[in-house]
Order: sequence, then structure tokens, then C-alpha cells
Amino acid sequence: MKVCENKMIKVASIQYWFYDDNTKEERIRHIENLIDQAAEADLILLPEVWNIGWRSFDKYREGSETIEGETISRIGKKANEINSYILAGTIIEKSGKDLYNTAVFLNPKGEVISKYRKIHLVTRKGSEEAIAIKTGREIVTVKTELGVFGFGVCYDLRFPELYRKMA
Repeated sequence: MKVCENKMIKVASIQYWFYDDNTKEERIRHIENLIDQAAEADLILLPEVWNIGWRSFDKYREGSETIEGETISRIGKKANEINSYILAGTIIEKSGKDLYNTAVFLNPKGEVISKYRKIHLVTRKGSEEAIAIKTGREIVTVKTELGVFGFGVCYDLRFPELYRKMA
């Protein structure tokens, strides 16, 4: 695969506000509409745990899905429809009995080309993240025609060694 050099790419970062009582279906439908509005972008970025709510630790088990589940399937269809890469934010991934905060990267055909399980979980007072989910173990990069992408989620930013190892 040839990485395009000296080409400007258009990136859309989608941010929004949901309320805790919004259902997963309402969240997915809203994001699908926002993706349609960003359809000219080469790459669309979605936020962390957008489909159930970042601080909704009590909803993690119930709202968790496999990578092949409804959320990623529907976002994959959108990627295919608009012919764009989509970093589908993160979902709470169900893998056996374990849960992970997992970033999923889709190509313009809507196929999963990479996933990254958050390595550095928030352990400070008031956060239940490290109790609710397991720690990822792999540093992930993926080469596309847009360039090489490495992944980190939220609190990972505080650990520069992660990004040094990607380089």
C-alpha cells in the first residue's frame, strides 16, 4: 500500500453533548446524522465511549458489545456509504467475560482495519474506569493510504512513552 505524501487530507472531529438518559439507539442515530454532515472528510473521528456515555460505569456491562456488534456495524455502513475512514471513537468491547475501552478504526469500505484497547486507565479518586474494565496490552499502529496512524485514548495522553514506541 502506498502512503500518499504531500497530500492535504480533510479531517472531521465530531463532538456533541448527550444526556445520561439518551438510549444507545438515540446516540447511534445522532452520530449517523453527524457523519452524513461530515461526509466530505477523508477521516472522521468520534469520541470516547460515545454510544453509552463515558462516565456511565454502571452501564458498561449492559451496553458492551463485540467489535462485530450493532454500533461498529452501523458506523461501518456509514464509512462505506461516504467512502471515508472513520475512527469510531471507543466502545466498551465485550471479550468473553472481560470489558475493554476499545478504539475501532474502519476503512472506506466499512471494514475494521485496526483496534486499540486503552492501556492507561484512570485510577484517580472518583473514577471507576480501572474497576469496570481491563487494561489493554498492545501498542497499535496501522498504515493506510492517508498515512500511518497510532492510537491512544484520553488518559493515555499522559504517558509519552506510548507515543515514542509508536514512532
